[in-house]
Amino acid sequence: MIDDEPEILAAFRALFELEGYACATFPSASALLSRLASQESTYPGPSCLLCDVMMPDQSGLELQQRLSRDPERPSRAGPAAPPGSGQSLCHPHGA
Repeated sequence: MIDDEPEILAAFRALFELEGYACATFPSASALLSRLASQESTYPGPSCLLCDVMMPDQSGLELQQRLSRDPERPSRAGPAAPPGSGQSLCHPHGA
């Protein structure tokens, strides 16, 4: 999970772990990308990614675009936004 708000990360992490899922959290898209680059052989990356769309350093859509360019990483996103709030911007980027 990627979100720039620590309280949201903590709440979702607790929820996922309560349900028995492993959950890695990152405060930014660049933090995830750094982890992927530095631990390529030991950290295969997420099987599911929940990402905030509006973040200061790189948006969730920009991250989706970047991840979708890597043929070794299957990537598909679903926008968590109400209809009419920009969801149509997500579709061309695999969301």
